[in-house]
Amino acid sequence: MHTFARTLSAIACAAALLTAPVITGAHGAQAAARSLAVALRDYDNCPNEYLCIYANANGDESNGWGAFQKGVNDLSSWNGGSLGYKVGSVYNRSSDSWCLYDQPKHKGAAQVISPGGKVNLTDHGVDSLQRRGWSGC
Repeated sequence: MHTFARTLSAIACAAALLTAPVITGAHGAQAAARSLAVALRDYDNCPNEYLCIYANANGDESNGWGAFQKGVNDLSSWNGGSLGYKVGSVYNRSSDSWCLYDQPKHKGAAQVISPGGKVNLTDHGVDSLQRRGWSGC
């Protein structure tokens, strides 16, 4: 009986080590915990009636994210520039369509994100955003 319990315990420890993230630096434990939470939540952190942008694909917030009810003229100056032109995915949890622009001040090429839309962006080129008005983007 003791051998079975030790074997089971050894298997559990080995499984934990194989699936545990590698922790480096003083903030490694926090990053690992956040990474695990993101893997479980994905887009779930986006508040109702907001447009959320994420630095990574699939709503992964580990490298930064932001939630907006109003537009922003220049993402490179918002929040210290942490997301300027580095948007990997978007979740429109609002009831309005949103316009994403590849230049500041709502200029340049625009991409429309419909209500409920969850979109991975391949070029990461978002520099400003706003709710879509009656005249479009």
